[in-house]
Amino acid sequence: MITPIFLAFVKKGKVVFKDTNSIASYLSSLEGKSVQVVIKTWRKSRTNQQNRWYWRCVVGIPAEYYGYLPEEMHDAFKLIFLRCHDEGKPEMLKSTTSLTTKEFSDYCEKCRQWCAEHDIVIPDPETVDL
Repeated sequence: MITPIFLAFVKKGKVVFKDTNSIASYLSSLEGKSVQVVIKTWRKSRTNQQNRWYWRCVVGIPAEYYGYLPEEMHDAFKLIFLRCHDEGKPEMLKSTTSLTTKEFSDYCEKCRQWCAEHDIVIPDPETVDL
């Protein structure tokens, strides 16, 4: 069984659903049943344009320069910038998809700075036709 996901926001301490008709319809199908309610914060993921810029420019340009596949350059940047280590636990790499929009932006800037230090120019996203 697929668990539906309904997007909402909290306003003045109350949950306000974006699509009230869908949630009402689904709840009526559960009449008389016990349910479990899980509340998770939801973050806006990066846009398709940001994603295209990342893969074509931030990853694609240095990958071509070094003769790597884009996925290999992506992994190299994660090794450089997204390592995390909690005391007593093995070192891990964060996924770029787990980053908030701000963290992803900061990560891209670190990648661009690294590229600049290696004489690789990554254009601003506004200057690239994506």
